[in-house]
Formats: sequence, structure tokens, C-alpha cells
Amino acid sequence: MTHGKHEKPKRKPKSKHARPGTKTLAVVTVTAATAVAPGAALAPSYFGAAKAETTSSGSLTVSDVANYQPSWRTEFNKLRESATAKEQAVVPVPAIPAHTTSPSAIAAIKKPPPEPVTLSKATIAVSFALGQIGKPYVWGATGPNSYDCSGLTYAAWAAAGITIPRVSYDQYSALPHISQNELMPGDLVFFDGAEHVGIYIGAGMLIDSPHTGADVEKVSLSNSWFAANYYGAARVQ
Repeated sequence: MTHGKHEKPKRKPKSKHARPGTKTLAVVTVTAATAVAPGAALAPSYFGAAKAETTSSGSLTVSDVANYQPSWRTEFNKLRESATAKEQAVVPVPAIPAHTTSPSAIAAIKKPPPEPVTLSKATIAVSFALGQIGKPYVWGATGPNSYDCSGLTYAAWAAAGITIPRVSYDQYSALPHISQNELMPGDLVFFDGAEHVGIYIGAGMLIDSPHTGADVEKVSLSNSWFAANYYGAARVQ
């Protein structure tokens, strides 16, 4: 036994390992970038420079942090509630007003309405002549109940708003001549030295008021009399 100062008994060094059944917690700074779902295991990267130690019960979890770090439990709850709210949020689809249309449709709406379709004057004249089929031939008549040959062509073009000479000879003399190959609906076709005239309607056919005792009819240019007495054609302009 020595005399002098008493030596303090040396304490046993603390074990580097936690007692069984306990958990060693690391100080964790949780941000929105590091927040994970409750119950998920946290990897060391979530703790920055701190070391995520494990115990006999396994990895440190978010629940561990929430239970053992009261100082930032409020922040943790805020993050969890925010994440839940985002998952449950329903983004409303904006209603499209009934009057809303595509840019192309809007452009079309702004355009002025198309002009009404109008029949050509030749078409009107032909339509008029077709409407007279069956009416009797009367020399010198111009309608509306009967016609002679030139009276019919005169009335047909008058219906289209154009005045031409009354008799066939004058019609042939006053209008520009065309060949038979150039015939179009509305053209006048002359026979027997321009003594007789009919109105061409296309497809080799014409409307003609032939003679006393007959009615206005549709006939073919290939008819024997018309083919043999063809004289020429003229176009109303």
C-alpha cells in the first residue's frame, strides 16, 4: 500500500456497440428533397455527413426519426401532409366554352359568306326552252303559250336578261358565228339558209319549235332533216 495521493479508479471504456434492444439515432436534417414515405428505410445519403447506424432491429426508418427527434416532428408532419395532398389532388380540366373554336374555324367565321351560286345566262336560256316543250307552234308567236322557231329562241334569251333580234335571219346576222364543233348549251343553231333556228342544249340535242301543227320538242342534230339542212351556229354574248 502506498501513501500519498489516492488514485481514482479507472472507469471501464464505453462499448462502441449499443446495448441489445436499443437504437442509436443520428442527427438528421430532413428537407423536402430528402423526405420519403413513412415506414421507408433511410439510406446513409439522407443524413448528409452523419452516419446511419443500424441496430439489431434493422435500418433506421422515418418512423424512428419522427418518434425520437421531437424538435423537427412538426416539419416532418408538414412534409408528409404536403406529399399526401399532392397525391390526392385532382387537377380540374377547364371547361371549353361552347363558343370556343379552333383557330381555323375562327378564321373561317371571320371570312365573308360565299356569294350565292348563280346560274349562267346560257343555263337560264336553256332551262327556259326546256320548259316550253309541248307548247304548240304558232307563226309569229313569242309566248308564253305558243312559239314559232325564232320566237322561242328570242323568248329564251329574254328570260336570261339578254335581248336578241326577233327573227332568225337577223339573229344569224347579228351574232358571232361559231363552228359546229364549238357548240355549247345556249348557242343558236340555224338551218335551211337561216330560215329556221333552234337552241342547242348540249349532247348533240336542241330545242325546236318546228312548224304549224307540231309542238316544241327536243330533237337530235343527227336527225335526217336537221343534218341535211344544217346552215351554221351563232353564240349569244
